[in-house]
Amino acid sequence: MLHNKKEEFPMKKKILLLMACLMAFMFVLVACGDDDTVDSGIGDNNDATEANDTGGDEVDDVDSLIPGFPLADSINVRILGRHIETDWADMPFWQVLAEETNINFVFDTPPNQDFTQALNIMLVSRDYPDVFFGSALTAGQQMDLGEAGTLLPLQDLIRDYAPNIQRLLDENPHIVNSITAPDGNIYALPTFNQSFDAIWPLGPVYYNGLWMEALDAEVPGTLDEFTDLMIRFRDEMPEILGVDRVFPISASDSMTWLRAWMLSFWGMTARGTQATDGVVVHNVTTDAYRAYLEWMAMAYDEGILHPEIFSLTGDMQGALGRDNLIGFFQAWHSHHLLGTDEVQALNNPMVRPIISEWSPEGVLPRSPGFSTGQFAITNQAEDPAAILRLFDFFYSEEGAIFADHGPEGYFWSYDTHAETGEQIRVRNVDPDTSRGIFTPFYGFPAPNLIPSRMPRLFTDRYEEADETFVEFLRAETEATVGTYGRVAFPPSMLTFDESTELMAINADLLLEIDRVEAEFVTGVRPITDETWAEFQAALVNIGIEDFVRIQQAAHDRWLANSQ
Repeated sequence: MLHNKKEEFPMKKKILLLMACLMAFMFVLVACGDDDTVDSGIGDNNDATEANDTGGDEVDDVDSLIPGFPLADSINVRILGRHIETDWADMPFWQVLAEETNINFVFDTPPNQDFTQALNIMLVSRDYPDVFFGSALTAGQQMDLGEAGTLLPLQDLIRDYAPNIQRLLDENPHIVNSITAPDGNIYALPTFNQSFDAIWPLGPVYYNGLWMEALDAEVPGTLDEFTDLMIRFRDEMPEILGVDRVFPISASDSMTWLRAWMLSFWGMTARGTQATDGVVVHNVTTDAYRAYLEWMAMAYDEGILHPEIFSLTGDMQGALGRDNLIGFFQAWHSHHLLGTDEVQALNNPMVRPIISEWSPEGVLPRSPGFSTGQFAITNQAEDPAAILRLFDFFYSEEGAIFADHGPEGYFWSYDTHAETGEQIRVRNVDPDTSRGIFTPFYGFPAPNLIPSRMPRLFTDRYEEADETFVEFLRAETEATVGTYGRVAFPPSMLTFDESTELMAINADLLLEIDRVEAEFVTGVRPITDETWAEFQAALVNIGIEDFVRIQQAAHDRWLANSQ
């Protein structure tokens, strides 16, 4: 149920006044800094308008949530976004922002499952919005629309009107490399994710802690130790559990979620392109990938892998987990798959790096921690500067919290802890009510900063904040991906022609790689020098060498931007 607590707005106004004053003070510090601070924008350093100019007339309203707003004259902003939980026009988030900024928001929000199709239709029809919000525009789309003048270059606007975004770019030059197009322009902004789990490439892989305890086993650190543990799972756990059979390794969705973690045992952090010391290779052409396939074929033949590992659905995998029949598995949180609770989950360790002949130091896959193409402004916008100034707010700590929780008085409100006297944020709705009803920053990567820690929402004034499970995940992440994680291939911008060619090749490559992997692992096609050569020849015929050539060129540009 939507809690529209208008009677709480006097308190809200006081809080907003305090936030506005603090943010205004911070902004003055930025504007009054030395030249290197103010003019360190990405791209050419053209004559800049004063940093506190929104590009239009302003009114002096210290009660505003965002410095520089509301605008003196109302503007219309049409936004393309995703329908997750409710119509955006009904969200308190946009309603409050409209009041605070004097912006009239108009929305195109196709359902999330239809969004890609709707985006493509919009691009073909050229019926462009003012803002692409969380649209995950590809590098090719950015270049195509940017070169056509549809997407506005953002680097100068960022320097002049977006101090929060500028700061994040200055602090993360590798991200600048990844979002700068070959023509030198930035056409779209990413999600900056600083949460501890942002570096997970996919949900982690865990060992079943109950099984480990039953066998008095240690987390393996070498490939031989891992193999021995999986054999022990196969041989000893059925009797311990009183079942006919267990599945030491099981996965759903054709191993999509598990594969990257398994590949790391052989030094690969993706089943695709990987850059090492500036050299790009496609991992399926390497001896390491062949060794991985040979081990997987052995594991399949020995009953270590689930016999239907390439066809299991998520529901089937979940049923196996709840029956405690899986020993090594992928899940965002282990207790969700095993049907237990957070307390039991503390006993399920994440996979550690596995040392092998192909990975003598041990690595794990890692995400770059940001998602590209999530915000862009088109030439339809009547006041691009005001739009960017508004969205710059969501790249601040205060704006990130506002984006995540929504405005006060709806999903949450302030209260005073009855015992400590602290001011705390308390949920206004029951735990089953989704945030997606109140804020659009939910369910997909969006244009904002995700800070390392978000204020906790209490369910009542007396709740003790139990962070045990979160701290367990944080510690396990730091000990694993945080220490040994490697990004296989940093996101790199492509020209439109490169993107088009790459997508065409990759579609056929994936079909061939998926088919042959399943045949090799299940023994339908034995792995011999002859069959391996046939596989490699098929990849060449499809165009894998051109695929690598394009990726190498993109990576060379990425490296050049780093210099």
